[in-house]
Amino acid sequence: MSKYQSPRVETCTTLKEFLNSQLTELLPNQDLMIKNHLNLVAYLEKESPLFVLRKFRNHSNRGSLYYYDKHSFTVSDNEPALWVFMETYYESELDFLDLIENQRFPIAFAIKREERPGNIWATIGRKHQDFSANGWKHCHIFQCSPNGESIKSVNDLKRRSLRLLSPLNHFPFFSPRKFSMPFDYGENEECIGYVVWWLYTHFYTDVNKSYFKAFVEAQGFIIAIDEPKDIVIEYSIKNNLKGISKTKTMKANKKIANSNDKIKVFPIEPIINTIGVNYETSCFKIAENWYGQNRLITVNFRNGRMYQYNHDEVYDNTIYHYGNLDCWERYGYYLNSKNIPARVLPFVSEIIEINMRNHLIYFYSSTDFYHKQNQIIGLDGIVDDLKLIEYGKICYNAVSNDGSTGETGTMYPKYITIIPFSYLYKEELIIKHLEDVLTAN
Repeated sequence: MSKYQSPRVETCTTLKEFLNSQLTELLPNQDLMIKNHLNLVAYLEKESPLFVLRKFRNHSNRGSLYYYDKHSFTVSDNEPALWVFMETYYESELDFLDLIENQRFPIAFAIKREERPGNIWATIGRKHQDFSANGWKHCHIFQCSPNGESIKSVNDLKRRSLRLLSPLNHFPFFSPRKFSMPFDYGENEECIGYVVWWLYTHFYTDVNKSYFKAFVEAQGFIIAIDEPKDIVIEYSIKNNLKGISKTKTMKANKKIANSNDKIKVFPIEPIINTIGVNYETSCFKIAENWYGQNRLITVNFRNGRMYQYNHDEVYDNTIYHYGNLDCWERYGYYLNSKNIPARVLPFVSEIIEINMRNHLIYFYSSTDFYHKQNQIIGLDGIVDDLKLIEYGKICYNAVSNDGSTGETGTMYPKYITIIPFSYLYKEELIIKHLEDVLTAN
C-alpha cells in the first residue's frame, strides 16, 4: 500500500491549476468511487438500515444510538468519511451492510468519557494517518450536517448519511492547520462550485458523468454549463517548529544560552521563533483560535517552574484528547494553571534559570616583553586601580606548592580574579592559571 502523497505546494496559483495538476492523482479510481457510492445507496434503501450521520445539535454522542420515527441512527465525527475515502483510494470495494452492522470502520477519532456509557460502536481511532499528516484536509462538497437543520423525515437520514459516506462527496484540499491561507478554500462556496464543475467536465468519463450528476442534482445543486470564474489561491506552509526535545532527555542534553544576569538552559537547542508570536503567560494553554499563529509560548507557573513550547506542535500532537473535552466543545480551548499535563510533557522544554553574579577577570602583566612595569589589564584596557595593582603584585610573586612563580587569586566578596602573566611563563603554567579561573567561578 503506497503512502498518500504530499501536496506539491509550489506549482499552483489558481484553483484550476491545482485541480488540473494534482486532484486526479489524489482521488480514488472513479469506477470504484461510483461502485462504492451505489453500494452505499443500496444499503440505505434497505428496510431497516442503521444510518450514520455527522453529529449535530442535541445528537452529539458519537457511537450512541438515536431514533427518528422508529428509524435508528448513530452519529460520528469525520472519521467514517475519511476512512471510506481512503479505503476507496486504496482500491477496496466496500460492503456497507457488513461495515455498519459489524462496526468495521471508526465512528470517531476518540470519544469522551461521558460518551462511553451509551456507546454501541466498537471501532474507535484512525487507521489512515498519512492523509492529515501530509497536510491535507478532507472536504465535503455538500455539508453533512447543515447548520440549524433538524431531522424532518427518513429522507433526511438518507441524505445526511449519503453526504457523509459517499466518496462522490469527498475531495482533498490544503489543510488550514498546515498552510496559511486567507480563508478555508475547502469550505468556500465559490471554490466548491468550481470543483463540482471541474469534476463533471474534466474528471469523470462520459459513462460515469450521469452518476455524479444525479448525486449532485439530488442535493439541489445545478452544475454550471459554462466554466465558472477561476479563483486565485494564496497559501504557504506554516512555520511549525520542530525539534522540541522530550523533557525526559533534557538533563543529558543541555546547552547554555547567555543573557544579561542569568543563564537559561534549554534542551539540545534553544527554540527560535523567526516568524510567529512570542507569548508569555502564567498557565499552559492550547486554543483553536491560536492555531496557525505560530505562537512560541513561555509559561511561568507560580511555583517558579518555567516551560516553553510551540503551540501548533503541541496542538497537533494532543488535539485528539483535548478536542473531546467539554471545555473545548464550549470554549474552544484548554488551560492548566498548575502544571504541564503529562501527555504534553514530550512536546515542551523546561527552562532552568540560574542566578549569576558578575565576576570580573583581570591580568597582572606587562603589555609587551620589554616593558618591565607590570599593570592591571582588563578586557577594556589598562585599569588604574591601586588596590588591584597591590593584589596583582601578590598574585604575581606568589610561589605555588610545585615551586612555580605566580598564582591566580580571587578577591572576595567582590568576586574579582587576577591572573598573573609573564612572557617567560611556560605553556603548562599559563594553562594552569586559566583553569584556576574556572575553579574560582
